[in-house]
Amino acid sequence: MTRNVTKTTLCSTLAIATAMVMGPRPAMAQAFIGTVASSIGVNAPVNGATTTFINVTAPQAVINWDATGAASGGVVTFQGSGTTATFSSSGADFAVLNRVNANGNAIKLDGTINSFAGNSVGGTVYFSSADGIIIGSNAVINVGSLGLTTLPIGDGGLGNWMTDFGGIAPQVSFGAAANPAAGITTAPLSELNANGPGNYVALVSPTITHSGRIRTDGGAALVAANGATITFRPSNLYDISMNAPGTGQNPLTINGGIISRNSTVIGTGHRAYLTTITANDANTMLITGGAQIGFDIAGSAGVEDNAVVLSAGGPVFNGDPYWDINAFGRIGIDNASFTSNTKALGRNGISITNATGGTAFAGDATLFTQGGDITIASTTGTLLFGGNLNANASFFGSNGQNATANSINMRADGA
Repeated sequence: MTRNVTKTTLCSTLAIATAMVMGPRPAMAQAFIGTVASSIGVNAPVNGATTTFINVTAPQAVINWDATGAASGGVVTFQGSGTTATFSSSGADFAVLNRVNANGNAIKLDGTINSFAGNSVGGTVYFSSADGIIIGSNAVINVGSLGLTTLPIGDGGLGNWMTDFGGIAPQVSFGAAANPAAGITTAPLSELNANGPGNYVALVSPTITHSGRIRTDGGAALVAANGATITFRPSNLYDISMNAPGTGQNPLTINGGIISRNSTVIGTGHRAYLTTITANDANTMLITGGAQIGFDIAGSAGVEDNAVVLSAGGPVFNGDPYWDINAFGRIGIDNASFTSNTKALGRNGISITNATGGTAFAGDATLFTQGGDITIASTTGTLLFGGNLNANASFFGSNGQNATANSINMRADGA
């Protein structure tokens, strides 16, 4: 089915591309509700009654969109439910950046988005919109790799927005936010799917609230910061640096959201990175609401190097979290489950409880804090550590000062 649609649409592109290449035209009843202000490396979009097809002709491409939908409550629907947008190339891998200008409004994506390299799911598709991105409950995105951001991504005017694209360590740099209050929200039932070994889903914004589902055959990176750089290293061992703090008391919130594997084929290890730096030592990365994070399934343990990495107050290098003495961040976990080995670094403290529902770590849990306390408290329901629990609460003093370790507190209040 996919093969026939792709071939037919390519023929349509040839027939009408000349008429459309002259410039923006009024929005039709189509998947992407907007006009193209400028582009590099793509043919003009082909719009049907409920579809938008984009043929990518260069390894890296950029499309600058003007959203034309009516604003309601500070949100413009850029893609409505029941519509399908498709990015496709003749067979080569590609990376396409969609910058969407919504005139001070957040954009909403609520339909289906597919990408193909030839007849196979592939390609990297990014959306950047400065005033917010909302992934609606009807959204289903099936691509090679996916990026969503409210931060600017430069391309030097030539379309080359990703460093070392096609190499072993592609890198994307995200600038400072034009609107630090803007964020990314994924609604319950939404689906973000990255297909193929080494592919990923990346969300980068000063605030992120994830309540949908992410499936990946490689990695997932949720980075709540105002400026960042991600290097997608082999074996999903990423480098993540953050330039300035995220916004608000909880810059990164997983509220019932799921991050899991896509394919059940046993092979390469999977990684989920949840990272932030905060404006002060009281602000917290929050994982709650029945969140489920991890990749282990029957037969994968001992074969795959799956891991969940939580870093509040420091960067990630080669897949591991490191604290930054000048950064802030706490981690709060309540009513959440982790199915893979988990490493958590909370610069100013870590709290794990089951106050609103059961919390479980199926694998090993390794907890670090530098300058804070680690508190593990069972108040009601289940609090389970299925593997080894390793906790380290340290404090380093300067030369000539006393250094005192912080505390690790474990408490069971329930019956």
